[in-house]
Amino acid sequence: MRRLDGIYITISDFAANPEVRRKGGIGIMLGILLGSLALFISNAQVNATIAPIAAREGVAASVISYHISDSPTFLIKTDGLVQETNQKQETSTFTAEKGKITTTLLNNTKDTITSLVYINSEPAGNDTFRLTLPATQQFTPGKLTLSVQLSFGSKTQTVTQDFTWGVLALNFDQSTYKVNEKATIGMAVLDDNGRTLCDARLSLNAVQSSQAPSYSTSQK
Repeated sequence: MRRLDGIYITISDFAANPEVRRKGGIGIMLGILLGSLALFISNAQVNATIAPIAAREGVAASVISYHISDSPTFLIKTDGLVQETNQKQETSTFTAEKGKITTTLLNNTKDTITSLVYINSEPAGNDTFRLTLPATQQFTPGKLTLSVQLSFGSKTQTVTQDFTWGVLALNFDQSTYKVNEKATIGMAVLDDNGRTLCDARLSLNAVQSSQAPSYSTSQK
């Protein structure tokens, strides 16, 4: 027996009655269409994004080269794949009300670096999260990649952000100077693997407070 439009019919009735076959065919086609639509929705592309946040005042948010004392911070929007309505912080892996965030830090040769990543849900939106690598960690300077995997059920998406950390070093001969006192400053630049670049061309701007540079020099 099978049910069609509220009426129980036998298989033989279904085969013999053209009207029943027509209605049955429409029902089968609708079922196929609805199943295909559900499959399309479940496999819809998730457009998650990740972007850097300014490390300190006066540094543009688009700058992804961090000083050795900075805590690289990024904002990730999961496009609804991972959602959390409560404000909370977890470390390296974040289990949300919907979905999960897993972070991995890689060096320039794509080897995994043991790292601590603070993941905070943002009050501005339940699918927005702030990721911070605290400066207390001592990474090898160079180019790093933060890989973030978002997952919910069978859906996953991985977004990555490249940045450099500690590739510019400044060394002063003393911590404070008097007016008109000479300052000796050493500068060094490292490549993506943390090796010193001996032929790098450098420039230095001395800035007083928030004013325009009052003194500048460059390597000859």
